[in-house]
Amino acid sequence: MTERPDAPAQPEAEALDAAVTRAVQHVAATLDAHMEAHGLSVRDVARACGISVGTVQAVRTGKTRLEARVLARLETGLGTTLWPRD
Repeated sequence: MTERPDAPAQPEAEALDAAVTRAVQHVAATLDAHMEAHGLSVRDVARACGISVGTVQAVRTGKTRLEARVLARLETGLGTTLWPRD
């Protein structure tokens, strides 16, 4: 197997994967907290954000590759920040 010259070294790639995993978990927890605080159902969020119920459920469980488009729709539709900013 040939390594790509622009690919991060294995430890760097693992650190990046861990950081992305933490961010996705943060989004899921923040979305859940927002939904609970505002009495929103999965269907309410899907409707407000213009995404499918399945997508909302996948984000809430952290079982999806969170696309920037989906994150933007969620944050815009809910009027809140979900992605960690620190």
